[in-house]
Amino acid sequence: MGLELPVYKGPINADKFPLRFNTPHSRYAIHSTFKDNVQMLRLQRGGPSVEMAPADAKARGINDNDWVEVWNDHGKVICRVKVRKGEQSGRVSMWHTPELYMDLIEGSSQSVCPVRISPTHLVGNYGHLVFRPNYYGPGGTQPDSRVEVKRYIGATPMHPLTAATGQLGRN
Repeated sequence: MGLELPVYKGPINADKFPLRFNTPHSRYAIHSTFKDNVQMLRLQRGGPSVEMAPADAKARGINDNDWVEVWNDHGKVICRVKVRKGEQSGRVSMWHTPELYMDLIEGSSQSVCPVRISPTHLVGNYGHLVFRPNYYGPGGTQPDSRVEVKRYIGATPMHPLTAATGQLGRN
C-alpha cells in the first residue's frame, strides 16, 4: 500500500483555504493535565487561542485578543487570537487538545482536521472490531490542514472574573 514508512500526503483543500493549520504539542500542559492549574494559567491567557502572524491578522482586520473563527470544510473552532511576531506568515497555530470548558465557544484544535484513515491504521489497534468517529482523528500536523480565519462577531461568554468590569477583550 506504499505505507511501509511515513509518507507525506498532500493537503485535501490546499487551493481552497490560504492558511496552513499547525497544532503543536501543548505548551502549558501534558495532554490535558495541568491546563486548569492556577500557576499554569498565569503563564497563558487563561484559555485556548490561535496564534497568527501580524501581517495575516492585519489583512483580515483582526487585532490581538479578538475572538476569531478558524474554519474550513471539515469544521470550525471559535477562540481568541494571539497576534505574535514569531508566527510564520501563511500559518496559524493552536496548541493541541484545549480543555473544552476553558474559553472556547465552539470546536477544538481537531475540528478543522480531516480524518484520513488508511487500512494500515486498523491493524493491531482493534479499529476493525470497534470503530468510533474521530478515534483516529489527527492530533498533530499530519493532515496538513488548510483553513481561513475571520473575526468572530457573535456572542461571547462572560468570564466570572471579568464580568464585573465588562472587559473581556475586543468584541
